[in-house]
Amino acid sequence: MIKRLVPRQYAKFFVVGVGVTLATIALRALLGWLIDDSTLLRYQGTILAAYLFGIVVGIYAHKAFTFSYSERLGVSHFLRFGAVQLIGLLTVTLLAALLREITDAAAPEELSKTLAFMIASLAVSVQTYLLNKRLVFVPAKTTES
Repeated sequence: MIKRLVPRQYAKFFVVGVGVTLATIALRALLGWLIDDSTLLRYQGTILAAYLFGIVVGIYAHKAFTFSYSERLGVSHFLRFGAVQLIGLLTVTLLAALLREITDAAAPEELSKTLAFMIASLAVSVQTYLLNKRLVFVPAKTTES
């Protein structure tokens, strides 16, 4: 029963995604500290920069570990992966902004921003897994003779 709820491939996706997400969260926090992200625009700018880093690291990590994808990555893979990540970015940005309403009341400002981003990023992982599986890491069709 649990195998059906959590397929092995999603478990790999989640572990790889958590690793990339933790690196992304750390980078976002570092950038926030470096540029003083006390305004919403600067805060969202740090999310964008961290997400771009996550996209580059993520496509190669998921290719190698999650999907064991042996085909060469072409421009179309990067465009589709980027589109999936853009959907994830928009979802995370909106969700993080909404979560700030909750986390601001429960934690100091810097911790609140990091918690909101972390929770939103982890929640969106299911959405991005399904989209990547269906749109990006699809085996090429073989022609039968």
